[in-house]
Amino acid sequence: MPTEQEAKPAVVTLSLQQWRSPSTFRAPGEDPLKWLKEYDRVANFNKWDDMMCLANVYFFLDGTARQWYVNNEDALDSWEMD
Repeated sequence: MPTEQEAKPAVVTLSLQQWRSPSTFRAPGEDPLKWLKEYDRVANFNKWDDMMCLANVYFFLDGTARQWYVNNEDALDSWEMD
C-alpha cells in the first residue's frame, strides 16, 4: 500500500519569465542605433532568435519607420546585418 507521500501527485511549478517589449521607433528625431541596441537587448532577454527578431520588429515601428519596413519587407530575409 502506498504511503501518504507516494500517493500525492507531483506538483510542477513553472517559472515563466515576464516578456519585455522594446519602445516603439518612430524615426524622425530618434537615434536608430540607440533603438536597435535596446531592441537587441530586449530580444536577448526574451530569447528571440534572428527570425523572431525580424518577425517582431514590425510591431515596434511606427510612422515613417514602419512604412520603410513595409516597403522593404520582401528584401529582408535575416535580422543580422551583413
